[in-house]
Amino acid sequence: MNKKQQEILNIIQEEYDYVKALLSGYEYDSNLVELYFDNSDSRYNKINNIIIISFPVDYDYNDFQNNRDKWDPWKIELVHEMIHEFQNTVRPEVSEEGIKLYNINQISPSIPRIGANGFSGNGHDETFYTAVDIFSSVLNTTGDDILKNPLKRI
Repeated sequence: MNKKQQEILNIIQEEYDYVKALLSGYEYDSNLVELYFDNSDSRYNKINNIIIISFPVDYDYNDFQNNRDKWDPWKIELVHEMIHEFQNTVRPEVSEEGIKLYNINQISPSIPRIGANGFSGNGHDETFYTAVDIFSSVLNTTGDDILKNPLKRI
């Protein structure tokens, strides 16, 4: 990893730590975030309990920004994967709001970028959407806003 990649990783880890601190009422184990420049998708590896944030191989490091009030693409991916981490380690009891968000966003065609079936891949169930609701409260917004606002979509 070169110096600039390490700087980016440090910033992403700081943002992870910041969001995790907002969740201080929930105790759960977590590991460091890993950073890949390999054209793969960002993801949460639940076997190793690791969040992987991916950038394109030809990523222009000068494009990297960190503004706590702006949801840059890397931050959107980080929060999405943190929700999966929370979903799998805390395993919150499914809430009415989680079921509501699931029914609206995963079953109906309400998320234009992903199509009629909500998020693809495993793990986008009522527990995921319950975690979305929990994260929205600590991030001072709504689950609906996080899921639908283009600047805050996860």
